[in-house]
Amino acid sequence: MRRFLICIIISFLFFSCRKNEEFVSNDAIINWTGNYEIDGCGFFVTVDGHLFKPDNENDISAEFKGSNINVIICYKETKDQVSDGCYTAEPTFTDRIHLKSIKNR
Repeated sequence: MRRFLICIIISFLFFSCRKNEEFVSNDAIINWTGNYEIDGCGFFVTVDGHLFKPDNENDISAEFKGSNINVIICYKETKDQVSDGCYTAEPTFTDRIHLKSIKNR
């Protein structure tokens, strides 16, 4: 009985992101670059070496405000890009994602 319950819990955790097929779960690195009001650029997320800008970064908990935080995210790519202009003289374009959940790794 105990093994059965453990299998159910593990299955639930593994498939919790798969309720909507558009969302995927992956290891990621999240970086907080500071508030926009004081020349920061908000959050950036790196997945498999690709840099993304979350479209719902205001929903990200303050516990993730730091540098190079290893996380597991459930997300979907939005196919949009944003011109952020952060740290460059000319605007750069970054792919956007929509985050469903973030957990510490």
